[in-house]
Amino acid sequence: SVNVGEETYQMTDDEKQPMYYYDVLLASADKMDEVLKAYNLLKQTLQ
Repeated sequence: SVNVGEETYQMTDDEKQPMYYYDVLLASADKMDEVLKAYNLLKQTLQ
């Protein structure tokens, strides 16, 4: 899992998911920011 602030995200091997482990492990900080924006938008949409 990946901890970001107060949240913990499960990494996944599904490359369509925002926490795809390949992206998380190899991403630069600015890429991580994009991933989190996408994740937060997705989370809001699902609520």
